[in-house]
Amino acid sequence: MDFYYARHKDLNFLNPESHKIFRKLVEDIKVGIFMADTLGKLFYVNRAFADMFELQSCSEALGKEWGNLCFFDHHRRDQFFAEFDSLGVVRDFEIICGYNTHLLITANQIYTDQGERIGIYGSMVDISDQRKLEEDLLIKNKKLEQILSFCNTLGDIFQIEELTKFIVHQTAEILDAKRCSLMFVDAASNELYVNASCGLLDEILPKARVRIGEPIAGIIALQNKAMLIEDIEENDLFKRHNKKIYTQHSFMSVPLFYNQKLTGVLNVSEKEGPFNRMDLKVLETIAQQAAVSINKTKALTTFEHLSLTDFMTGLFNYRSFLQKIEEETERAKRYGSLLSLMMIDVDNFKTYNDTHGHPEGDKLLSRLAEIFRINLRSTEFICRYGGDEFAIIFPQTDGKQAVSAAEKIRELVAKEFLKEEMISISVGVAQFQAESSKEILIKQADESLYQSKKAGRNRVSFYFPKTE
Repeated sequence: MDFYYARHKDLNFLNPESHKIFRKLVEDIKVGIFMADTLGKLFYVNRAFADMFELQSCSEALGKEWGNLCFFDHHRRDQFFAEFDSLGVVRDFEIICGYNTHLLITANQIYTDQGERIGIYGSMVDISDQRKLEEDLLIKNKKLEQILSFCNTLGDIFQIEELTKFIVHQTAEILDAKRCSLMFVDAASNELYVNASCGLLDEILPKARVRIGEPIAGIIALQNKAMLIEDIEENDLFKRHNKKIYTQHSFMSVPLFYNQKLTGVLNVSEKEGPFNRMDLKVLETIAQQAAVSINKTKALTTFEHLSLTDFMTGLFNYRSFLQKIEEETERAKRYGSLLSLMMIDVDNFKTYNDTHGHPEGDKLLSRLAEIFRINLRSTEFICRYGGDEFAIIFPQTDGKQAVSAAEKIRELVAKEFLKEEMISISVGVAQFQAESSKEILIKQADESLYQSKKAGRNRVSFYFPKTE
């Protein structure tokens, strides 16, 4: 064996004094060093080795079989010794021991110059920090992939109810939480209410309203600041409120803002273990994207509503009527279900307009629309057909029932406008026939309306199909 002879004699490896320095080096190094006899009994370990296995002292390891001490997993032990017995050396063999401690073992056989095996020596390196870093990176990558998928899907949802349900369920999944709630602002009452949730009891939802500025969500909304509470038992805000609904002690809440205007608050709780700063950043990212999608979807819904409703009366417009009558006539053909159509015309409306002016005429139409809304069922589809004409679609209703409803409406209008003697309505009703079409149904209802007008107005007429 060759050695470099240092200038100072005490540092020469062959000098007995240098062995003390070498021994100190082995004792102080952070790598675990061990030596064992042919039976595997340890006769030397350094301090680092003892610390890795939480031993009080190095001597506590002496005499113990090193395989039993190091290997918690019997399968991994068998793998190691199969390789070790075959090759006489194993390098960088990873094991997990204790509380998630990751170690890399390198072991060699000790032989005499004559080739006789007299023992084992080896080293152990603690790579727990490295594995923890790798695990954190994997988690972050997974979270990133989940967030990207979340954001991509948001753009494909155009119904607000479907969108908010997706947001709370995906948020809970991404953050490994059992409970998530999305609260919207009720501007009229200056409160937050639960729009969508997962993990909350149904009986809690109607009562789950919080005034802006009150704990917890109300403070988040007022201050426009995210909150991470690692332990609600130690938090003053929770100490002043009912904590019985929480089984875990960690909680997060972030505000949703869009164009500097508060949209709502997103809350997450009930995770195994506490939320951390990374979780909060993820939630803030989700909240930012959710706020944009929610407001865009609301705007789209409003636009669609306006495009399908009459601005003055608030009823469905002619475009809506054409869509609905198409749907209902197709359904009636396919399933043989009942369907009736009512056409309404305001008697003497032109004269009323000329006498009282167009603003009063508009008010009159709005009053009529309100009468229809209040006195008809939600299943009946009420439209402003155009000008002073209205159309009402009656699904699952025969002609006789529709005529009865028409008479009720006519009488209510006559009573409402008793002082305005000229105002009444004429009504035409037709029932859909199996061999008919939407065009024929509309024409028949219109013809029966014409009969009411021709017969003196303020009456209901029913179209009776001609028989050969």
